[in-house]
Amino acid sequence: MWDDSEFSPKVGIDILLFKSLIRITDNKLWMHDLLRDLGRLIVIEENYKEPWLQSRLLCSEAVPYLLESQPQEEMTKVEAISLEGYQFRSEDFCFKDDRFKNLPNLRILLLDRASLSGNFEGILPNLRWLSWHFCNFSPKLPTNLNLKNLIVLDISRSMVSEDWAGWSLMKVAAKLKVLALTECRHLTRTPSFSAFPALEKLILRSCRKLVSVDPSIEQLSALVSLDIRDCMELEYLPQLGSTDTLTELLVDYEVFLSFRGLDDSEGFTDRLYHHLKDAGVHTLRDDGKLRVVEEIEPELMMAIKQSKIYIPILSKGYATWCLKEVAEMMKLEDETKHMIMPIFLDVMPDEVKYQTGSYAKAFTQHEKNYDFEFVQEWRNALQEVVKLKGLELKKEANGKHGELIKKVLARVINCLKKAYLDVNDILVGIDDHVEAVKTLLELGKEGIQIVGIWGMGGIGKTTLAKVVYNQLLEKFESSCFLNDIREISSQHKGLQCLQSKLLSDILNCERDVFANMNEVTQELKNRLRDKKVIILLDDVDEVDQLKALAGDLAWFGPRSRIIVTIREKTVLDLFRIKNIYELTRLSEYQAFELFCKHAFKEHSPTPDFVLGYCEDNWKLPSGS
Repeated sequence: MWDDSEFSPKVGIDILLFKSLIRITDNKLWMHDLLRDLGRLIVIEENYKEPWLQSRLLCSEAVPYLLESQPQEEMTKVEAISLEGYQFRSEDFCFKDDRFKNLPNLRILLLDRASLSGNFEGILPNLRWLSWHFCNFSPKLPTNLNLKNLIVLDISRSMVSEDWAGWSLMKVAAKLKVLALTECRHLTRTPSFSAFPALEKLILRSCRKLVSVDPSIEQLSALVSLDIRDCMELEYLPQLGSTDTLTELLVDYEVFLSFRGLDDSEGFTDRLYHHLKDAGVHTLRDDGKLRVVEEIEPELMMAIKQSKIYIPILSKGYATWCLKEVAEMMKLEDETKHMIMPIFLDVMPDEVKYQTGSYAKAFTQHEKNYDFEFVQEWRNALQEVVKLKGLELKKEANGKHGELIKKVLARVINCLKKAYLDVNDILVGIDDHVEAVKTLLELGKEGIQIVGIWGMGGIGKTTLAKVVYNQLLEKFESSCFLNDIREISSQHKGLQCLQSKLLSDILNCERDVFANMNEVTQELKNRLRDKKVIILLDDVDEVDQLKALAGDLAWFGPRSRIIVTIREKTVLDLFRIKNIYELTRLSEYQAFELFCKHAFKEHSPTPDFVLGYCEDNWKLPSGS
């Protein structure tokens, strides 16, 4: 992608890697935000008095002024312009074509809530990256905007729909590699992707009204990454066909339903699915209706692995692909400790375990069509799945579908309600810190308590807070983790979005759309006062953020606890938080132990390493 964008960062990246200032894992580049901010400051300091001579114009008051008034012949060195987060004078602020006429080297244009108008023929010939966020209208592209060389299009959080006029203009963007449509709340169906044969990354995250992905996605032979997290209306995975290049499928399904659609004449699975959905449980179902061959597609396998609960609905005609899914579920259950909840719909557990009745007939046919080892694996999987704590229609619900659905729903919700946070397995010297923070939380007291954890960036505040949070989850009725508050609140309506998430997480309901912060605040006051909650507010840097998210402790029920991670202690003081824990650096011994765990997967270096190091650095004399 960098080659197509005509950027050449490899040399700089290699230097940063060598100096341990960045790391690359899973094809992703990770950089500390302090280093990022330093880099941006260096760019701003270039030609500080003559910013139009900078290669990159980052968001500041000067950028719109320069675009509106600076003589254009002086801006030929500009390669990137970012207006992300800038508060324009009006919602329909517009830049006209003449402001971009002499920007021949501009390759990156990041707009927020602003539009373009005029005749763009011959303008921005080298545009590679166009980002257009937070448009409260459907973004209007000038009909002759040069998009032939566009590599990245990001129109997240805008009002685009499948009928957006811009899609027809985008047909010329044959080189497009990244299409980001995050939180496009009006998008119910995606456009056709046939005009984007080079597309490698498609982001549809949080398109909550999205019900289907255009079938042309099967033609994207270069697709590497697909993100459909938080697409609550998307019942089935897109059929990806020949996209064998896909290495990353990002989903957040909590439950995977496996069943044979032909056996579900009374609609049990459909009713169960909608009950789960109404309860806010993100559910993926596979009934084989769209299946061409009796195989588990790679994308389905990726989704199964990321689900938390597997529910195989065992019936008389359980198909071949269902047996394969059960076999894979049992493997994953051993490897990852996912929960499997079998449902015996119209068969008895013994019939499944010993493969009698309809299962005997089915396996007789399977043995003719498949290799012995595959069939034996399926037999073993069925025997194992019967041992699990499942639900039987006749025994558990007296044959009543409605009663069984209630029991399944109750068990699923009980299993999911404790949302543990991911924490790095390699931890050193954290136990004492955890106990100290728990002491400050004063769990035995009736009132509401808030504790601040402060320290320098990258020292481990978030990890410590997550460990405490996970250990205490069982004691609370509801919970919420709000991360990257500093970053998110800097965005347009960022604090309002965080408030909405706080409300939806604690109430376990779909996130509502509010007109303004006052509306959300009123909802927080009215609906959370009886809830005993634990809340983790991560990376706070302003008092206004605390006021918006925990402004009045009376919002929450008795015995609620709030943990705040922060870099500036003064913010905690201004908010009058008394219980504060300062997280300090690791001791030399702990730092060495942490290094060894990463380098050698042990508490101390291996003898061979120590000997080799000494020989290389001190040239130990050889013994006689």
